[in-house]
Amino acid sequence: MTDVNANETPELPAPPGFETFSLSAATLDSLHEAGFHVPLPVQRACFEPLRAGRDALVQAATGTGKTLAYGLPLIEGLSPTSQGPSFLVLAPTRELAAQVAGELGRIGGKGGLKIALLYGGISVEPQMETLRRGVHGIVGTPGRVLDIFDLMPKMLKTLRILVLDEADQLLSMGFEPDIEAIVQRFPGRYQGVFVSATLPPDILRLAERFLRDPALIALAEDGITPSEIRHEMF
Repeated sequence: MTDVNANETPELPAPPGFETFSLSAATLDSLHEAGFHVPLPVQRACFEPLRAGRDALVQAATGTGKTLAYGLPLIEGLSPTSQGPSFLVLAPTRELAAQVAGELGRIGGKGGLKIALLYGGISVEPQMETLRRGVHGIVGTPGRVLDIFDLMPKMLKTLRILVLDEADQLLSMGFEPDIEAIVQRFPGRYQGVFVSATLPPDILRLAERFLRDPALIALAEDGITPSEIRHEMF
């Protein structure tokens, strides 16, 4: 019979890591190098339905790992023989667009992922040249994406996934007409993923119009801010 010290806390098993996602070796290496070893709840909830091609409406607060929640399925779904961009991520600001593109590039770069970052305020020519050289995905703000789609309509032919990141902010900033114009340009059926910190009625209305039988993944509550975020006032 083994003696048990009542003061000892039993050792809990380690939570399952990203290995359970059946990721490529290149993606796993990049995750580990970036210090990511255990999926966050939103990443675990999103991976299977998004990887299976299902539309999704995801409620997740800023700082909860939402970029990789939709980013990992995007990265793992890339076709090495693709002749053009397969996914489009729309963000409300150039800062968020740059952040998303950087995160996807950091995790998908070893596997050869190439991304075009499109936003206004700078010349359109370098961005068009990036697209001409060939990319797997596009991350950008709605206005500049529409501009380039009008200039380079062939870029639309291979798109099959649309992600709205911070969908509530996109609508509050008045981008709904641009989103509708972009959706109308998509070449047929697409997989739609809307990620939003909140789910007000206008987001639900937009999802009803542009998503097909979406999985509802709600992991955030209004008014809750992740503890890792620091607020400063100047």
